[in-house]
Amino acid sequence: MATEAPARTDQKVLTWKQDLRWARVWDELARLPLLPITILAVVLLAGVLAPVIAPHDPADFELNRSMMPPAWDPKGSPDYLLGTDKLGRDILSRIIWGARISLVVGFLGVGFAGTVGSILGLAAGYFGGRTDAIIMRIVDIKLSVPGFLLALVLAAVIGPSLQTVIIVIVVTLWTGYARLVRGETLSLKQRDFVALAKVAGCSPVRILFKHILPNLVNTIVVLATIQLGSVIIFEASLSFLGLGVQPPTPAWGSMLADGRQYVASAWWLSVFPGLAIMLMVLSTNLAGDWLRDRFDPKRRQV
Repeated sequence: MATEAPARTDQKVLTWKQDLRWARVWDELARLPLLPITILAVVLLAGVLAPVIAPHDPADFELNRSMMPPAWDPKGSPDYLLGTDKLGRDILSRIIWGARISLVVGFLGVGFAGTVGSILGLAAGYFGGRTDAIIMRIVDIKLSVPGFLLALVLAAVIGPSLQTVIIVIVVTLWTGYARLVRGETLSLKQRDFVALAKVAGCSPVRILFKHILPNLVNTIVVLATIQLGSVIIFEASLSFLGLGVQPPTPAWGSMLADGRQYVASAWWLSVFPGLAIMLMVLSTNLAGDWLRDRFDPKRRQV
């Protein structure tokens, strides 16, 4: 009997720990922004599987079916759920393919901007002195020029294309990462683990990328998630002005530009691409806010 009591106690403790672990899991799941994550997942799948799920070729046009309203309209067709544009191209198919463009521009633009800005910010914060002064003066010069004006100049000089949009985004956004990472690096390089790494004979490159950078990943990821929505609007704005992705490649911004003169007579040409942009940007912003709260201990305790 004496041996059974401790065994039962251990079993109860183990059960209690498992219940507590599952309770924490369910609590984390309950805090997830399910709707934004669902929208982002749908857009991601649409972009990846566009050749499979798009009902029509986005560049296939037929003037005989131009300006068809959505399927629920008496004049609409079930073959074209969201209607057609002035050239008879399927709106739904073009929105699905446009999601691929937005995702490519968003992830590549944010990825390259984050990489360049983080490396320069690490160098400025860790080495200080002349390195810090040169990098931060470049940042100050860049911040003194309106970002969209710089984007227009670069797009006009280089020439409108998908590659141009990505280059413009990197040139415009890297300064935000540089300033943030520099500030965090200035604080982290005073920590004991950095001093111990120096005593152990670690090189500056190893200290930067092995000891300091891992402590900045959460901050960089949150900033990248929040900026993803801004990048999507940036790309849509350039495409709207004709300086972004060029026809016949479908892009949400160029679809808005094509439909602006038909707002009164064919509202679906601009409403559906606009809704796609709004939902995508709103979802990325909400997901970024959740990540910020998740990675910030002070906010997580509230």
